[in-house]
Parts: sequence; structure tokens; C-alpha cells
Amino acid sequence: PIGSAYVAFDQARNKDIELAPDASKRKAVGSFSLGLTKDRTKPLHTSYVLRFTNIDGQENPKPIEHRIEVTADQPPELKVAQPTSPPEKELQVALGDALRITLAAQDVDFQLAKLSVVFERYGAEFREEQLLVEPRYEPFSNTFVFEPGRYGLKPGDKLNFRGRAKDNRTPEPNVVESARY
Repeated sequence: PIGSAYVAFDQARNKDIELAPDASKRKAVGSFSLGLTKDRTKPLHTSYVLRFTNIDGQENPKPIEHRIEVTADQPPELKVAQPTSPPEKELQVALGDALRITLAAQDVDFQLAKLSVVFERYGAEFREEQLLVEPRYEPFSNTFVFEPGRYGLKPGDKLNFRGRAKDNRTPEPNVVESARY
């Protein structure tokens, strides 16, 4: 029967996580979360062992070391599907006309949480138009129709736009942005 049980990380003898033996004293249960270092280049822990003592205080002499590998959450993929002109080419839209801006995005490992078109004027964010209403697991595409007159723009005014996609990683999402048009 189990007297005590715990998880020890990285070949240490620490009692990092105590495990709770069940009523039969034949199983012990616990859990831990996987994570990466702040720079997201390696796991917080590289291995763990399960250490047990029986009710007489004897410890398992050679616990098996289990390796830990953590794969970082990948950022979303984002593409400006329309307009098809290169980002460096200046686009002109007359006051009565419209420009169709189509963004396509997906998050390959979790969920796409936000997709938006961000407009800038004089180097600062001017407006952000949301294209995604609720999070998605599958690839998503949507079009925003930009009409200069609805934004109080006048002939000769200039602004830039870019696409922005965010995933659902917590506590901070991965964010990607397209080139500026």
C-alpha cells in the first residue's frame, strides 16, 4: 500500500507535487501543467519521476525518469487575399467608390480568436474593423468593404491598412499582422 507519493521534476529529490492516494492506497492521483520558459524556447521542466513510499516508509529505489517535451503554440497564419496588388503599391479609392479587403486566416494548433482590418492614419491606429464574430478551429475568410466617405475622409487623405489575427492562447494571445497597404 502507498504511504505517500509525489512528482519530482528534473531529477531532483524535491517533492514538487504531492499525489493523493485513493482509499485503497493502491493508486495515487495528481496533475501538473506543462509550460515554457518566458522566452518560449524550452520547457519549464525537462523530466519528472514518480516517487512512492509504502506504509512502512520504504521508497521506490529506482524510479523511472519520464522526459517532458513541450511544443509551443504556433501563431495564426494570415493572408491578405484581396486586394491582389503588392503592399507597396499605393491604392487610390475615390470618395464614392469602395475597396474590398479580404483576409484569410487560420490557427493550425488551436483556435483563431480574432480577425480584423486595422486602419492607420498619420502613423496611428485610426479604426479596427472585426471580421470574425466567434472563435474558429477551421480556416476562415471574410471581406470588409471599405468606403472612404463613411469615415469622414476627404479627397487627398491617406491611410494605411493591415490585417491582424489573434489566437486564443492564454494569458497572452499570439498576434500576427500582414504587411501594411
